[in-house]
Amino acid sequence: MKKRVAGLLIFGLLALNFATTPIASAEDRQLRKIFSGWMTDYSTYGDTTKGQIQAMDYVVAHSEMFGQILPFWYTLTSATTIKDKYVTQNSIDKAIPIATLQSLGIKVIPTITDGTAEGALSKIMGNDASRANLIKTITDLVAANNYDGIDLDFEGFAFVDKIATWPTIQPRWVKFIIELSTALHAQNKLLSVTTPYLLDPVSGKKGYYFYAWPEISNYIDRLN
Repeated sequence: MKKRVAGLLIFGLLALNFATTPIASAEDRQLRKIFSGWMTDYSTYGDTTKGQIQAMDYVVAHSEMFGQILPFWYTLTSATTIKDKYVTQNSIDKAIPIATLQSLGIKVIPTITDGTAEGALSKIMGNDASRANLIKTITDLVAANNYDGIDLDFEGFAFVDKIATWPTIQPRWVKFIIELSTALHAQNKLLSVTTPYLLDPVSGKKGYYFYAWPEISNYIDRLN
């Protein structure tokens, strides 16, 4: 049973990512593999009677394996609202898993997914006032919970918004990342970004180029 649970957790929650440094020497900016794990809201303290995993127990028991955990706890619904999925799935105060992980030297960098309607997030990022509101909403969330940073998993651009809008999304996305990075780094917090992978344009395959890895690489700390 232990082997099965471990296998499920590793298959479902773990991933390799790469770290970048905003301002660093050429040597420092070499890509580094970091072992991290996504922890879903329902598996943080999962109901084992329903076949769910208790991810916290596993991480605590194998803490030497992890440098960071990305709790899959939040969904963005507007420029000023982020839905907390943890509280609807767990009776244990959220401060407990956060403090437990950090006491083990594991950085806590929650993931925010995009729960807005088609085109909505792009419009938010394209307007100075609403973009500023979104940045404040995110930085306030990080500060209020003493997180080590935040991870953005805004895949709606790729899988909900129309392809014709991608050229418009790209400059808005880059500007948002630059400004959010400045706000988070001012608080000594990390900015992580999770995106679909970018395919080589010369291959003729569709690549999600608008996430603009080259343009944002100097401003983010993690790329998943």
